[in-house]
Amino acid sequence: MTARLTWIGQSGFLLRTPATRLAIDPFLSDHPGRRFPSPVAAGDLAGTELVLTTHQHLDHLDAPGLRALLELDDRVLVVVPAPAVPDAAEAGLPGGRLVAARPGEPIAAGDVTVHPVPALHGVHVADAYTHGLPGDGDQVRYLGYVVETPDGRLYHAGDTLRWDGLAELLRGHRVDVALLPINGRDSQREAQDVVGNLDAGEALALARDAGGRDGRADALRPDGGQPGRRGRVRPPGPGAAPGRAGGRPRPHGRDTAGLAGRRVSRAGSVAPSA
Repeated sequence: MTARLTWIGQSGFLLRTPATRLAIDPFLSDHPGRRFPSPVAAGDLAGTELVLTTHQHLDHLDAPGLRALLELDDRVLVVVPAPAVPDAAEAGLPGGRLVAARPGEPIAAGDVTVHPVPALHGVHVADAYTHGLPGDGDQVRYLGYVVETPDGRLYHAGDTLRWDGLAELLRGHRVDVALLPINGRDSQREAQDVVGNLDAGEALALARDAGGRDGRADALRPDGGQPGRRGRVRPPGPGAAPGRAGGRPRPHGRDTAGLAGRRVSRAGSVAPSA
């Protein structure tokens, strides 16, 4: 069995390797602001060793959904950026089930190693596009994760913009697949306190500059940050029109190939781990 990656709605993914199962940013709860219901429930994630959360926004650190998961499975641990641990505890997640994540401090689970990576985001627009709040000191509140598996290395960016040194850091991790947030940013949404992310061109440039084993990292496109569509994005080839990206959305399906094959499935339901 190779490493298998399944999209589970919004920014959420389930990663399965021969020895480990982990979820990243699962958004399970019903919420009036979401356009589509979650394709999985808490019970589908039972048996997961680690849940990685990138920051404290509801669609990334879903406290009600995670509480339900922790009640079903007493072995699951939830990884949270260190400055957000008090927020997670206040939201009802048991302190004994929380793991504080910091850049430069890898987290091992089974046959995977998780490397926390700084992200550039914000709780609100007023404090946005930084690595943390003023009271956080030198701690990083917004994270991505490089997940090292036997089959390759995956980067989940959480919510972020490109910051000086990010591409070089990812190149050092030899990232094969990058899961990047693509919905851009503009004054109209920022006036509604919506903190933005990369646009498509910025994401393609980051994937190109981050390199990988073959000199590039594949990027998966979130299409506006909503769970309606997902597709693979490649840097445009010679002669391609500016702003055009290769690839097309994958059809629905539960079959998932390994990271070496650069494919991802969309899940209607998630089969239990073998």
